[in-house]
Amino acid sequence: MGLSTNPEPVRLSAEERTFFDTQGYLKAEKVLEGEDLARVQEEFYRVEKTTREDWRRQVEGQPDYNAYGIGETAHVVFPIAPHGDIFVDLLEHPRTMSIAEAFMGPDVQMSDNALHVKPVGTKSHTVWHRDATTWDYIEAEAWSAEDRRVWKQVRACEKPFYKVKIFFFVEDVNEDTAPFSVVPGSHKFDDDGKVPRYDQLEDMPDHVRLVGQAGDAILWNGRI
Repeated sequence: MGLSTNPEPVRLSAEERTFFDTQGYLKAEKVLEGEDLARVQEEFYRVEKTTREDWRRQVEGQPDYNAYGIGETAHVVFPIAPHGDIFVDLLEHPRTMSIAEAFMGPDVQMSDNALHVKPVGTKSHTVWHRDATTWDYIEAEAWSAEDRRVWKQVRACEKPFYKVKIFFFVEDVNEDTAPFSVVPGSHKFDDDGKVPRYDQLEDMPDHVRLVGQAGDAILWNGRI
């Protein structure tokens, strides 16, 4: 069973469009509310519980491939879509997909999907990194005539993003929970994709912690 509501697409303000383009991340508040949020939370914990032993076996077996850095503090279910229609509905949620299309264009392809369980206050399971090393593989001029027409209508930036990732907060996330963090504007750094390494992740200059309430979503450029 999927989500119960059919929300309208988001129309970003000029300030929001500029912020996402220049800073590389954006928070959409209250994407999930009421019954839909409760059902997502219920399904999240159902899947977490039913996959817990399999996750522990993976950690003990030290597999060659660890999806999303799966480890003792990172229970990752990958892919998540086969575990219920509600997760497919999240992938296609009109409020977040309308933002992604405004920055990527109308022909969006889903590349991966996962459920992340990270206990409060535990160390990160990964280092500072980028999920995409390039800024724009595809130029809009290479699209079909129809895609170019739609892009002119919906676009919120001059050049389309190559990759947009989206997290939905299932519970409240604050400064004390070791939240997902980014370095604003770093998606436009001319540094050949190199990322500084720090033994203490908090030493990264100018990073911000992305916090929010259950039901919020964050979107970010894959190169940030």
